Amino acid sequence: MILFRFMFSFMAIFIITQTFGQNAQLEGNWQGILIQPKGDSTENYAYWIEIHQTGDSIKGYARSELANTPFYAIIELNGVLLNDKITFFQTKIKVSNNRPKYTWCIIQGNLILNKIDYSLKGTWTSSTCGSGSILLYKSLKQLNMGTTLTTKYNNINQLEEKLKIKENIKGTKIVLSKVFFDVNKSTVSSISANELSEIVALLSKYQTLKVNIQGHTDNTGNDELNMKLSYNRAKEIYNYLLNNKIDISRLTYEGYGKSRPISSNKTETGKAKNRRVEIEIVQQ
Repeated sequence: MILFRFMFSFMAIFIITQTFGQNAQLEGNWQGILIQPKGDSTENYAYWIEIHQTGDSIKGYARSELANTPFYAIIELNGVLLNDKITFFQTKIKVSNNRPKYTWCIIQGNLILNKIDYSLKGTWTSSTCGSGSILLYKSLKQLNMGTTLTTKYNNINQLEEKLKIKENIKGTKIVLSKVFFDVNKSTVSSISANELSEIVALLSKYQTLKVNIQGHTDNTGNDELNMKLSYNRAKEIYNYLLNNKIDISRLTYEGYGKSRPISSNKTETGKAKNRRVEIEIVQQ
């Protein structure tokens, strides 16, 4: 794929356009997808930005990852606010684990702030990688400044056995295979109650656990709608746990759209596996 010809040796420019009011808040963390056309389809990649604003000055970091691999980069950003626009300039790579023989592209983009759902949406262009779009949502999760965690999948019973013997389970994920949603909606089906109750019981018993709830879709349909759907489904589980007395400090949530498949999207069986919500252990 074209976009991941990266070695993180490029300078990226992000122009975020918005109408600034007293309640406009860009400060903080944003998470979502970078979309790149590929023939008659598209590729999606997980993307994060951390923004710190002091007056008209902008500083922060961006993180990019190649899905289901250890390859990532954290890039320093800074910029200024001029004429209702924030221009970000990538200045240098803070840390990275590069994919061999691949280099990063030079990107510039324009994003608009939606104050209703706190999303940043827009386009990016590159002289070497073509053009595409970006969609980010405000995130409760801090930007990961370290290496990409190695993912291990367990069910709830396996996870609890490891907790009993105090095995390190950071990075372990549970696929909520019995949690279902209404078609193209974030409403949780009533048949999901048993598995959700098991998650509540686990978190209630082991109160030092902190988790990140992650929504995913298959590749059917519009990329931006899939990203929004995955984000809202993760948020729905987050709200369910809050309503069942799991402390807010222990929970974060993210949406990944179709960017992180765990099976082939060429079969209906594979698509079904990719439509999922996962619980990742981020602290035990």
